[in-house]
Amino acid sequence: MKRVFYFLFVLVCSMFMLATPAAAYIDPSAVTFIIQIIAASVIVTGTAIGFYLNKIKRAIKKDKSPKSKDMQRDLSRGADEDKDEYEYMDDQK
Repeated sequence: MKRVFYFLFVLVCSMFMLATPAAAYIDPSAVTFIIQIIAASVIVTGTAIGFYLNKIKRAIKKDKSPKSKDMQRDLSRGADEDKDEYEYMDDQK
């Protein structure tokens, strides 16, 4: 492992020592493209972090949430009562 780090260190140092200055022109559209790449990377990273944090929060809250069978039964019963009420209203028309 030390050999790999030593090799990388020598490689990076030699790149800086052997680099020659370049008289290059950066087009403004190239800078805009670089800014777009950076912005997209930040947005994607933030979205991924938020997505996985929400998944973790949901997994933690899943044990604490009151989703018992009784509550599900009450919710389904309430939905059936609402449905009957709407059917009755349709019959009156």
